[in-house]
Amino acid sequence: MTSTLKFNILVVIASKRELLWWNELKKLFSKDFSFSIVNASATPFQDAINLTEIARTSSHWSPKKNERIAPTISDLYHEMCLYPNRHISFYHSKFITHYLAYKEIFNQNKFDCVLVENGGFIFINSLVKCAKDNNIPIVNLEPGPYDKSAFAYYNSKGPLIKDALKSDRDFIMPNKKNESKKPLVQYKDRNADKIASTSLFRIPFNFFNYLIRRYRSPFINTDGSFWFLFKLKTTSNLKRFFIQLHDFKSKVLSNKDLKSIIVPLHLGRDLAINERFGYRSQISFVKYLIKRYPNKQILFKLHPHSIKSGLTIRDHVFLLFTNSFLTKLTPDELFNELHEVHTLGSKYGFEAHMKGVKSLVYGDTFFTENTKDFDVIPEGRPPIERDKLRVFLSTYLFRISLYNHDDKELLHATQCLSYIINKAITSSL
Repeated sequence: MTSTLKFNILVVIASKRELLWWNELKKLFSKDFSFSIVNASATPFQDAINLTEIARTSSHWSPKKNERIAPTISDLYHEMCLYPNRHISFYHSKFITHYLAYKEIFNQNKFDCVLVENGGFIFINSLVKCAKDNNIPIVNLEPGPYDKSAFAYYNSKGPLIKDALKSDRDFIMPNKKNESKKPLVQYKDRNADKIASTSLFRIPFNFFNYLIRRYRSPFINTDGSFWFLFKLKTTSNLKRFFIQLHDFKSKVLSNKDLKSIIVPLHLGRDLAINERFGYRSQISFVKYLIKRYPNKQILFKLHPHSIKSGLTIRDHVFLLFTNSFLTKLTPDELFNELHEVHTLGSKYGFEAHMKGVKSLVYGDTFFTENTKDFDVIPEGRPPIERDKLRVFLSTYLFRISLYNHDDKELLHATQCLSYIINKAITSSL
């Protein structure tokens, strides 16, 4: 679809890598598109509209005003889990502050579409609500199940496929031969664990900058509390030690010939846990499976970059002293008669299902059809039948490799995003 109109697009980011990627993409779009980039982190960027400045200068700065803008618990739950030990009024004020800052931007400018990477943070949830309240179509981009792929959820955070925009164009699926033998890590997350390995000499400097950011911007930020960051920096080596203990325990005590349930564990900041499953502790999920299936061996699969945002030390200790074992099996190495996968919504569970291994899903995900009440852990439900799922994926996936600066991938992303923007604007008319 080719447009003769000039569209004003708002992109909301919260990191330098996002800013650099979008600046590269802007050069490749046609003159029909004009982009404004809003930075929702506390660190100011020269090439973006900094939300901290909008909030500071806005006549609506006080988060106590306009209390009618009421966030739901689900709007706040992700950060409540990720950064605990704060009163709920703090998260409430943070949401309202973001909302009013976005509203100020929408009052000053006319935008035809808003784009943001999907997630559970307050800066995203408040943006979705504000865009909807102002009748501006918003698209949440979310990495797909394959590398270099993404869903585009229109006026929704997903994850059900019915909420995604159809591609209506050929999508060349990546070559899947032997791909699942590699770690299931999206391109954008390939260096995720490096943040947990900061040089000791830089920690005082980084901490000073952190204090400055928090003083200048108590609400417009994606920073955790001091104790969250302190634990992140000081426990990385201890986590690596526990992973070695899990590995040793598994080699000595696990039975490779026993029927097993594999549980892929998510990152602590995963949207699939805090919003789409609604059950705070993955360890409680493991405990439930141990009790529910006493005659089967429970194997847990650690996320590929779990040093940074994976299990806590307390979780590692619990798993070490329970009847569960670490596994390094890839989906290609599973056998249907010996293994089954119970997942909250992981891509590991998706790949196992596509390989023909029995899989049960306990959360909301793109490869299940119906939602359920997850206040109490229910029995898992089977994913969509594989042939039907392949058709769905060929219809809804776009060739977008988030934050990949390869020339070919930038061109693919530009073509797909041009189509997505046109589709979103047309759908809103």
